[in-house]
Amino acid sequence: MLHNTRKGYLSEQLACYYLKRQGLSLIQRNYRHQQGEIDLIMQDHAHLIFIEVKSRSQGAFTHECHHITPKKQRTIIHTSQHFIMRHAQFSDLAIRYDAVLICLRRLQLVWLAHAFHPESHNSIPTTL
Repeated sequence: MLHNTRKGYLSEQLACYYLKRQGLSLIQRNYRHQQGEIDLIMQDHAHLIFIEVKSRSQGAFTHECHHITPKKQRTIIHTSQHFIMRHAQFSDLAIRYDAVLICLRRLQLVWLAHAFHPESHNSIPTTL
């Protein structure tokens, strides 16, 4: 059985490899700001994509977004705003929030583009 830290690292590696094969470019791994962290920040031709990687040792994933709680979504959005403020070269790109769900036992991966949207979170602080 894998330790959670090792499982998370392996899952992020697999997700990054898969997404690169789909044409995305890696910008940064494990971006941290205060209490928030974004697993992967990637880019396609028109989007800056903030990606949450969720893994399970066993069991199937559904395609529902309940894997990322509303609180976690707000944290990711807040952290992404901080990233954009510090990296102005990406400010012209459209923003997207994706998720990659991985079942390690079966090496099953599900990529959920547009997993959640910031418009659904009205309580996002305007000051960072």
